Amino acid sequence: MPPDPLTAALHQLAAHHDRISRLDVREASHFAALTERLAEITALITAIGRTLDDETAALARLEALDHHVTELTAQLTGVERRSGFRWERVLAALGMPTGPGRVRAGVVVRRRRHRADGGVRAPAQVSGRGW
Repeated sequence: MPPDPLTAALHQLAAHHDRISRLDVREASHFAALTERLAEITALITAIGRTLDDETAALARLEALDHHVTELTAQLTGVERRSGFRWERVLAALGMPTGPGRVRAGVVVRRRRHRADGGVRAPAQVSGRGW
């Protein structure tokens, strides 16, 4: 006698139910992993946005400083013209560059104190780029 078709269909439905239950569990774990990863990515994007804001503010301050240095250079040039004093002579005597880029070269001249053994002035200490 052939198997009962209704019983065979019920067995197939039970087998499919087991497969569907396993797929539901697997997809729930995938969803949880994706949700966690999405939260991490969102936190990274927020941090990048804050960093970009900070760097934009720093860049704006640097641009303002550059503008201020340009204004001060123009003022010093005007003072040089009116007073007759020439910084180029002082810088040349110290062996430093005297071109228009001297202000941006980061030139720092420091005076040393008198030497303890006789009050003789030590040569000026020069620091900057390219020397």
